[in-house]
Amino acid sequence: MKKTSTFLLLLGCVLSSFLGYSQANRMVLVEQFTNASCGPCAVYGPAFQAILDANTSRCVVLKYQCDFPGADPMNAQNKADVTGRYTTYPSVPSTGIPYMAMDGNKFTGHIANFNQNLLTNRANVKSPLELKVDHVLSPKFDSMTIDVNLKNVSTAAILPNAAILQVVITERKIVFASAPGSNGEKEFHSVMRKMLPNFNGTALTDSIQPGATKSFQFKAAVPSYIYDFTQLEVVSFVQMKTSKEILQAGISEAKPLTGNYYDIANKYTPEVRTDNCDNVYSVEIAIENKSSSTEPITRIVFTPLVNGARKTKSVWTGSIASGAKATHKISNLSLVNGINRIGVVVDSVYNASGLVKDVSSVNNLSDEYRELVIPKTTTKTTLTQGFEVGSPGAVPAGVYYFTTSSNSFRMFTLQKAQANNGTSVPPYELGGYGKSANSVYMELPGGAPGSQNSINFEKTNLTGTTGNKLKFTYAYATTDDANTDKLDVEASTDCGQTWSSIWSKSGAELATVKSPDPSTFHITGIWFPTNETEWTSDSVNMAKYDGGEVLIRFTAYGGGGGYALFLDDVNLAPGTFVGVPQLDFISSFDVFPNPATNVLNIELNSKIDAKVNIRIVDIQGKVVTQWPNEKLNFGYNTFKKSIDLAPGLYHMEIVSDQGILTQKISVQ
Repeated sequence: MKKTSTFLLLLGCVLSSFLGYSQANRMVLVEQFTNASCGPCAVYGPAFQAILDANTSRCVVLKYQCDFPGADPMNAQNKADVTGRYTTYPSVPSTGIPYMAMDGNKFTGHIANFNQNLLTNRANVKSPLELKVDHVLSPKFDSMTIDVNLKNVSTAAILPNAAILQVVITERKIVFASAPGSNGEKEFHSVMRKMLPNFNGTALTDSIQPGATKSFQFKAAVPSYIYDFTQLEVVSFVQMKTSKEILQAGISEAKPLTGNYYDIANKYTPEVRTDNCDNVYSVEIAIENKSSSTEPITRIVFTPLVNGARKTKSVWTGSIASGAKATHKISNLSLVNGINRIGVVVDSVYNASGLVKDVSSVNNLSDEYRELVIPKTTTKTTLTQGFEVGSPGAVPAGVYYFTTSSNSFRMFTLQKAQANNGTSVPPYELGGYGKSANSVYMELPGGAPGSQNSINFEKTNLTGTTGNKLKFTYAYATTDDANTDKLDVEASTDCGQTWSSIWSKSGAELATVKSPDPSTFHITGIWFPTNETEWTSDSVNMAKYDGGEVLIRFTAYGGGGGYALFLDDVNLAPGTFVGVPQLDFISSFDVFPNPATNVLNIELNSKIDAKVNIRIVDIQGKVVTQWPNEKLNFGYNTFKKSIDLAPGLYHMEIVSDQGILTQKISVQ
């Protein structure tokens, strides 16, 4: 026991010497544990990546694609190294992801809690080691030679077996045509592909004395699952066995390919479908030969993908020289009802001598197109949708979240569990008026300017009905009045060949909350409606669609100047609708006390003599109390009404044959 204590004391002195007398500039190692089906990883990832991108001279990054909570093909390709690595940090499986470690033990936890100051402060701490790493790809790109050189620039020795050298093959960027998991992410950075010889690394069995150098060489096969050989990099670092501290890290960045190689890229243009009920699809592929070899490509085997399923192969034959282009058409693909994700991959490439290696499979994945197919017939006579599906992010049956482009904002069914800020979830529900768990979340600031997404509903058959109306609930906060975020509601009677706008609001007019205080946000920079007063409901006269079939869609447009948009409780059903939501002949409308208990006072200033119906509706649009045929005189009118309602939020409606006027009331 005494000898062991002496050794530990000596080891502690050695580490202290590193800190006190080190000389090398430090490259901080940032390790992230993530997953392509992890919702919070997609939420917090962009801000985290922005910090990393701004500090490429200070840090080296490694990202491990884990096997939880859902599917991730990058993990499936090398699960052993990922699992082995996160056992180094036991909090990964116990606390969940997105998890990170900075230099092993200098900061660990949720990526939302990482910031520039943490990175800067660690980078300013000198390292006891200089570390240089370089790699060379073989002419056939099937193996690589890696050289790592260490130099102890401190005044203390690194003791035998006290540290481990890790060498990791990575891909700098992997861009998928379609999201490989369920969280919508398509772009992945600094992905760990293979640890050499495995996740255990190489123990530094010999001491490294002050001023001494140590060299290592690795010869490794390039994994067959590499997506893009032009993105291959090598990361190396030295980690202490006991404390887990990273002493130094380095990177050998991606290098231009040399010699004769083959690289085929393709993109395609979809044909214009007749309407949303058309389930036949064709594409024209634009092929480009980006090879350095002068020998022409003579045959390419394509495979179309529909919702990830491989369809019948299609073969192009001809001759494409380096730098040249060609086209190929794939016709009569059959689509299914609902959202169809359509892409094309290159299975194999040939020259006159036979099969050749394509060095970049990523640019063989064409940009994914999404097509919506609506069933031609329906038996649904009403539309009632509260988005109350069980699992976070799930899409209700008969509803389609249609994203038009890869650079658009995110849109998904949201529960408060997904709004975890790293330590807690919001104390309020995120459904309409806080009365339900779910709503549709549209992250308008997250998309490119002008980007749009739509929520589409299957046909509703209004045959034999009259007085139909559409009601819905929404919440939206604006940062200022100078923005163009917009929500449109549209209807179609020809299965989407043409659409008619039936309701539209934008900017300040759309806002249910103006300029909320960012210091109160549960997640920095992201607004959530916190109580029932931050929601509103509206309705649309649908009587013109009585007796036929109609499609409804809600389309949101990102214009800047606002926060997220939330939608809930969409209902289309027969009823008596009495006009647009405004009454021009009433110049003022006041209800008090508000909140009320058992009595309401109503004050109306009318420009004419008229008869109106006064009614109270709940947040689902159901009339709970009404006083029909109340007489209004020209000028000032007062009414005192007794109520017997459960506590909650309601709307008082003043209705005439010229329109409707609404005011929100609360009952205690």
